[in-house]
This record gives sequence, C-alpha cells and structure tokens, in this order.
Amino acid sequence: MSKKRFVLYIMIISSYCAAQTKELSSSYMAVKKEEIHFENLSFDEIKAKAKKENKLIFINVYSVSCMPCKKMEKEVFTDPGVANYYNPNFINASYDYNGTQGSLVSEAYQINCFPNYLFMDGDGKIVHRSTGAMSQEEFLKLAATASNPKQRLLYYEEEYSKNKSNPEFLINYLRILDRVNCMPITLNFSLGSELESIAKRDTLLKEYFALQTEEMLSSRANWTAIRDFTHDYRSREFSYLLKNAAVFKKLYSEDSVNSKIKDVLISGGNLFGGNKPSSEVNEIAYINEIKKLNTQEAEPALFWLNLNSAEANLKWLDYMRLVMESGDKYILSSEENERVAKVIYENIEDMTALQKAEQMMKASADKEPSWLVYETYANVLYKLNKKKEAKSIALKALDAAKRIGAKPKNYAGITYLLEKIEKLPAQ
Repeated sequence: MSKKRFVLYIMIISSYCAAQTKELSSSYMAVKKEEIHFENLSFDEIKAKAKKENKLIFINVYSVSCMPCKKMEKEVFTDPGVANYYNPNFINASYDYNGTQGSLVSEAYQINCFPNYLFMDGDGKIVHRSTGAMSQEEFLKLAATASNPKQRLLYYEEEYSKNKSNPEFLINYLRILDRVNCMPITLNFSLGSELESIAKRDTLLKEYFALQTEEMLSSRANWTAIRDFTHDYRSREFSYLLKNAAVFKKLYSEDSVNSKIKDVLISGGNLFGGNKPSSEVNEIAYINEIKKLNTQEAEPALFWLNLNSAEANLKWLDYMRLVMESGDKYILSSEENERVAKVIYENIEDMTALQKAEQMMKASADKEPSWLVYETYANVLYKLNKKKEAKSIALKALDAAKRIGAKPKNYAGITYLLEKIEKLPAQ
C-alpha cells in the first residue's frame, strides 16, 4: 500500500470512529437526560401536530411560584419511566399560567390552581384532567387512565345518565371529579368552576349513598367513601359514623376515624352559617349545636371550634386558657403545633404563653423538622430574647428552605428574622 493510500485509509477510519463515538455519546446523553419532551409550540400548533400524528395532547399548566410544580418538574417529569410513556403516547406542552399560551389555555379550561394537567384530542376536547403533585407511579397511572377510553373523565361524563343506579360507576366517577378542580389559590381566580364541581360531586355522593342501606355503611368500601368524600355533618352517613364510631374504630384505624369526625365537625360551621357572614354569634350557636350531639367523639372538634372562635374575636385570655388546659390533649400534629405557636408569638406577649409555644415547637422540631417548623420555632425564641438559640434554629430554617430549592423571595422572612436576631443583646 502506498504511503498516500495509507494516510487516506487512516483518515477514513479516524473519521468513522469519531462519528461512532459522537453517536454513542449523543445516545448516552439522551438516556442520561431522558425526560418528558415539551414542545416549544403555541396551543394551536400543538393541536395541529396532535391531529397530524393522531395522538392525544398532554398539557401541564404551572405557576413559577408553585412549589408542587417545581417538585413535579424536578422529580417526575425527569423520570425515565415517565418519559418513556409520555413521549411516544402524547404531544406534550408545558405553559406558564402567566404566559400568553398559559393564559389562553387557563381561561378556556377554567384552570384555577397548579399544577394542572389537561389531556385532550387534536380539536382541544378534554378527555381527562387532574391536579396536584404526584409520585412517578401516580403520574404514570394518570397517563394510563387518560389513554383508556373506558376509564377517563370523558367516558364517565358521557355514560353518567345510563349508570345512576350503578354504585361502582358513581364512586369511580366521584374519584375522578375529586382531582379535576381545586380551590383557587388566590382571590384573583374565579370560584365558578370549583363550585360547579362541588355541586356535581355532592350529587354523585347522594346518588351513591342512596343505593346503600344502613347495614352496608360500615363496609370497607363505604367507610372509604365516607372518609374521602363526606363533608356534611347533617348527612345520614356521617350521623351513622358518629353513632357507631366504636364499630368503625374496631374495623379500621382509630386515628383515621377520629380525624374524619373532627374535620367534618370543624368545617361544618360553614354549612351551619350558610351565606351569612361569620360572626361570634353564629360561631357560638354552631358550637352549642355540636354540644347537643353529647358524644366524646365531638370533644376534639369542640376544642378547635372554641380556639378558632377565640382567635377570630381576639380573645387572647380565652385562647391561652384553652391551650394551657387542653392543648396537650388536642393539639397533636406538628402542623397544629406550628399554627398555634404562630398565633401566640404574633399576638400574645405573656411570658408563660411564649414558653408554652417554645415547648410545642421544640417537640415539633424533634419530631418533624422542616422549613416552616424551624421558622416558627425561631420566631418564638426571638420573642423570648434567646439570641443564641434563635439564631441556631433560624439558620436551620434557612438551610431547609434552600435544600428544597426555594427562591430567596420565598424565605425572605427567615433572612429578615436573622437580621432582627442579630440586634438582640448578647445573652
């Protein structure tokens, strides 16, 4: 082989190897960065593409200030299993609510909270929808449901009139509707779509329980329906739960039964007041109605109803009397501790009250350390002039906020608190 031919041969082989290396590298990077591919197209262009490719559309509508949206973007949309289902089966788009396309889609489909997921055909007709943060498994299940003509929302809407006597159909429809809308996150959103959805869910629930005899109400299926969907303290099924609480606690979790009864009775004040503006007179009247139930199952709710009333009417002596007398018995979760401690440090200067708030927040921080728990704990310590301890806990709050990817504006309160702590005299 001549020298010239040998050089040419080496050049060809080198070029081929470089091309193969580049191809393998690109393939490796594609796998490494596998995630849902969101098209950079307008809504009209997305519909046109879906028609052309005969695919459904998936649209994620988000808000830049929405933490669950960030969680989905970071942990779910980047999951290879999720990407491997969504990319071949849907034309995917993701729109910021405040952007041009996001505003257009949100107005057309009455979106009032985030993240919001729409599945539709090429004509823009909704076949399925849902809301809220989910795990990878839940998000894959959502896609499979949207892809199944006999499981998605559109099927239940079209078949509803024929299935009003089918309890399984009604409860499945109810579960889908429960994830369709959510309460608006700000007053800028219209309540119209949510109120319409609530009315529909209420109708389905009544139709479902109309098919259940009293003897059937303690079954696992009916306990699940009561637990997940019953919110009216005047309903037959809730009255049955209240009267037979001991039976339900034996069959199911005691905590879940207690929690359900408490939640329904606390929220029942809204039903009792109707359209009348909230007032101390209405609150006392409702509390007296709950007392007439004459059952120990109502005691946790009565504690919180009285506590909420004292807070709303700025009766701080009554508020602290309740906390000191019964708080250890009825303020149980870290969230409840954080809420009460925040009320105390924002409104009450009494040293005994602040020390009680400190005790509550220490227990919460030990049990469930989080950004908000640490921030409230640090604020209580600041009010107690405990500079060293307040600074230590505030720094933990700041670190926790940064670790979950919060932006500086979201933890500005912690930064401001640290500045105030620095101005406290040395201990």
